[in-house]
Amino acid sequence: MFLMKTFLLLLTTITLCTCRIAHEAPRYILNLDLAPEKRWESIASHFNIHKVKEDVEFVIKQEVPAPLIPVVELIGENIDEYIPSPYSKEMLGLSRALNMSLGDIVLVNLLYDVTAFCTSIVAEDSHGQIWHGRNLDYTFTERLRNLTFVYDAQQNGTTVYTATTFFGYIGALTGMKPKAFSISADERDQGKIWENLMELINALLTGQASFVSFLIRDAIANANTYDEAVNMLSNGQIIAPVYYIIGGIRPGEGTVITRDRLAAKDVWELDSSNNRWFLVETNYDHWLPPPKSDDRRDPANHALDSLTQSGINASNMYSKVFSIKPVLNSDTVYTAVMSAVEPDVYTTMVRYDAE
Repeated sequence: MFLMKTFLLLLTTITLCTCRIAHEAPRYILNLDLAPEKRWESIASHFNIHKVKEDVEFVIKQEVPAPLIPVVELIGENIDEYIPSPYSKEMLGLSRALNMSLGDIVLVNLLYDVTAFCTSIVAEDSHGQIWHGRNLDYTFTERLRNLTFVYDAQQNGTTVYTATTFFGYIGALTGMKPKAFSISADERDQGKIWENLMELINALLTGQASFVSFLIRDAIANANTYDEAVNMLSNGQIIAPVYYIIGGIRPGEGTVITRDRLAAKDVWELDSSNNRWFLVETNYDHWLPPPKSDDRRDPANHALDSLTQSGINASNMYSKVFSIKPVLNSDTVYTAVMSAVEPDVYTTMVRYDAE
């Protein structure tokens, strides 16, 4: 806990010294002992429901082609057929809380799965501790900053896992199983948003594929070890290509899984003995050069090389890697830093300073 307080003090000092206004995300409890339809009610009480509904409807209007909406409404009407429990029941509870159709709740969860442009890093310090961080970027940034929060999912009063998400989105793109592993997901750039949405909807209608973010929740809820999480995220059928970045609690436990819908296309692992003590993943296959128009990889690599392996810690990851341009950019919603071996380190800063 002392380390956690020291880290937050350092972040505050960084913010004050640069006249920035990054805020720690609020943190709530998701009570897994409640029925799925009831789990989000307590968290909902912390938000302006009218404003949340307005923001969700704005995102749908801006990003979703009108012809797709009736198809998703059909999925909402038959949600148990296409989306497994408990997620279907949690969506039902959210639709009631927000007074929105189930189709709209399904749609916004699909949308978040395919529109994130992110930078994730897993690194091993000189003592063998694994550090994991990520910047999450979206196009509708300002609205999502106001919806960002951290929750501790608890059963019988004990935290099973921790995640960062947006209110209205029941999946997890950033999460941690304490004393076991951490996970982040980066969208794998595969074309235009509307094309991706059409493919996602088709995958839902024709198969048993999971949402990208639901598979993360499945892993942090049910896998008990790093190896189990890597296996689950490598093999579970999903509705969209993605990168899963995983950090463990032992030296060498760091992986970037490049996913196709049915299985892993590539598994890239830490290897400190060959000077591969960090892995940087943005939104492009790591074996190909990033586009010049969106090169966050090379600046992040350079920043980490400058830090050296002995300089990696939570504060330096935040201030000297995830806060440099263009890793930090006007679309950055939040920065999360974590180390599963020290669960108290888990911190999410909402990047109002990124403009």
